Amino acid sequence: MALLIDIVLTFIKIQLLSFGGGHAAIPVVQSEIVDTKKWLTIDEFSDLLAMDELTPGPLAINCATFVGKKMAGIPGSIAATLGCVIPSCVIALLFTRLFKTH
Repeated sequence: MALLIDIVLTFIKIQLLSFGGGHAAIPVVQSEIVDTKKWLTIDEFSDLLAMDELTPGPLAINCATFVGKKMAGIPGSIAATLGCVIPSCVIALLFTRLFKTH
């Protein structure tokens, strides 16, 4: 359970710190996943990027899903994907609330 929480929090942090889309987030993801957490080697990360480019969908979500699956199976992929989506949803809801009140 602690690993799943760590996965969610890691991808929330990545999404909050990266601006400019999936390709701009690659160095942030590499720093966190390869250098800091050591969840993947640089070779595994390179393979992951190749897989991300081949599969349809947003790069960041594909990356999160693959990392989560490698770390904790299907529950890990769900946790990582949620960590990737939660920040955007919360920010969108806050802006919606802000614009509705003014």
